[in-house]
Amino acid sequence: MLSDLGGVHLNIKELRAREDLFQGTLEAALSQVRDVGTVDVVVGVPFYNEKATLPEVLATAARGLRPFLNVKPLFVCAGDPAGAEALAAVQGLELDVPHREFLLPAGVNGRGFSIRAILEVARELAADVILLEADLKERGGWGFKPAWLERLLFPLLHDYDLVVTSFRRHYFEDPTGSFFVAPVLEALFGLRVSDPLSGVYGISRGLVEDYCTNLDWWYGGIGDFGVDPWLLAQAVVWDKKICE
Repeated sequence: MLSDLGGVHLNIKELRAREDLFQGTLEAALSQVRDVGTVDVVVGVPFYNEKATLPEVLATAARGLRPFLNVKPLFVCAGDPAGAEALAAVQGLELDVPHREFLLPAGVNGRGFSIRAILEVARELAADVILLEADLKERGGWGFKPAWLERLLFPLLHDYDLVVTSFRRHYFEDPTGSFFVAPVLEALFGLRVSDPLSGVYGISRGLVEDYCTNLDWWYGGIGDFGVDPWLLAQAVVWDKKICE
């Protein structure tokens, strides 16, 4: 028997086997976070093998969270099987914020599954989520800065469900987002965003719960690199409060 998930046909046995694999990996990840205690926000970073930039992303994010004295954060990095070097680069980091990191096995890997794992950890902890990219850099007065964390977290503390980031970059730098994804989101869902594939979001704990309960979608194109437009489109369909 075949199941049609987002246009991808999977045998039910294969689907169950992959979900069992994901759940086993998730349980191992959850066992790492149960000793952390109360967590208000999970700062998640899906990664491939960005060993040079991932440690800097975490260090910058930690500085950005310092002003939030009443918010208890946790860093969660979920990576591809190819990410062993990046994993080793962050495991020994000494930061102000506790951090946990793990790799997903082949079959349930890719950007979408890494994000799903981060969301599932946040769901277990009943926490909001800030999603960052593993290759963010600070270049002089441009690029990733500690102040980004405030801009992503503050709206979540004031009842927004989804915070979408807009990067200042050349119009032709991201032609897929500019010429395809953004027009489709506006035409089909009435959502106008200037940078739909930024990969950097703030997500409320309520929206985290909704994303995690829609299991079927993760085994279509969403489990790989189709996750970003899906996150935005579903928030609109569910009538969530969105800001950019």
